[in-house]
Amino acid sequence: MNDESLDKLFARAREAGAHDTSRVEFGFETRVTARRKAEQAFAPWPWRLLPFFAALAIFACWNTWHDSGGKELQLRVAMAEQSDDISLLESITGGSL
Repeated sequence: MNDESLDKLFARAREAGAHDTSRVEFGFETRVTARRKAEQAFAPWPWRLLPFFAALAIFACWNTWHDSGGKELQLRVAMAEQSDDISLLESITGGSL
């Protein structure tokens, strides 16, 4: 845009006059502050629930570790019994599975 057309646009804007914005300006800081506080209202909840979820995670890990010893032993016994059955079946039939 050249300078003449820009000057014409500025001159028209000055002639139009400024709009009364006092109504919009009234309470602007209060509205911004209220919106900011409303958005921050959710922020404390995750931090308040953190100990609960940490305790839940610790319990789940402990429970898994505590029960894994017995389950591992049961699995080893089952595998040993199955291998005995498989070897017996192979000796009887003369083939392999």
